[in-house]
Amino acid sequence: MDTKQFFKDVYEDFFGVEKIKAENEKLAKELGLNQDYPTIELNKQDETKEELTEEKIKETKDEFMLKSFEKLEKLYITEQSKNTLKKIIEYMRKYSEGIEKQYIPFNMCIYSNNKETIYGIIDIISDAVTLFSYIKRGATIETSFYNLEKPEQINEIYSKENNVIVLRDFEGLSAKEKEFKDRFLHKLEENPKDFLTILISKIPETIEQAMQSDMIEKYFEFKIESTNMDVQDVYQEVLSKLKESSQITDEASIKLLDYIAATYPKTDLSFPEYRDKLCNKILFSKEKEITENDLPKYEQEKSMDEIFADLNNLVGLENIKQVLKDLVDLIELKNKTKD
Repeated sequence: MDTKQFFKDVYEDFFGVEKIKAENEKLAKELGLNQDYPTIELNKQDETKEELTEEKIKETKDEFMLKSFEKLEKLYITEQSKNTLKKIIEYMRKYSEGIEKQYIPFNMCIYSNNKETIYGIIDIISDAVTLFSYIKRGATIETSFYNLEKPEQINEIYSKENNVIVLRDFEGLSAKEKEFKDRFLHKLEENPKDFLTILISKIPETIEQAMQSDMIEKYFEFKIESTNMDVQDVYQEVLSKLKESSQITDEASIKLLDYIAATYPKTDLSFPEYRDKLCNKILFSKEKEITENDLPKYEQEKSMDEIFADLNNLVGLENIKQVLKDLVDLIELKNKTKD
């Protein structure tokens, strides 16, 4: 057998790489041959592959944190809340990498009636706990306390299939029996590394009424609060949504701002509800493009002179007219003298 050709064929068939000069010389001396035959260092290749894998994981984590922070900046929450969420995500990463040793349960309260803001926060937190393996793997489950009637249902939502528990309408807990509340608190204490609980309420007082304030501080130290959108923010959001599917005239854009300035501060609707309702009403009325005639009508505030002009047009009622004038004078005097 041609030993030289045998080793050459084995190398070319199975490895297919360029000859390594140093290894050839070593192998040739061992075999007593004149021609070099290459080999490779498997261990060295394995180490390189492992280093690339770790680098890829790092890039994935860096990219996730960058995108998450960008999303947080767009949410209508306080600056303090944004910073809190960023620190939580950073801590989860450091804990997963062994930099931080102390485990912290990041149960939190979100005070907001803006569903888009709420779900934006939930999505970011759910992705973070999964990527950084901060709690056991599972699904995010959402329900209302009004849908939970029996204590046994607490065990169902805090099951091994779930890991992020989102509980809306926390004020509904105040009407529950003691056994139900005790079961809920027990679950919060039982396996803190298995679950992350998020409470949702429109205002802080509802949660504090449902649970004693010291319990809130014990189990839900982290609080996220939304901010009130001003008229200009609402206008830009509505205008952007309308432009996604239609053209709008300059006159209509100006009138739209007037409409929002007059109606949004008075509405009881959350921002997404107000925006969607207004957009649907406008888009339903339009024909080719949105004009000022397609905007809904609203009652504009009248000046005091306009109000009394309408009143004076009424026949009679002299005593009532005088009483109203005296009342306005009194209110103006109180405002000027600060009561």
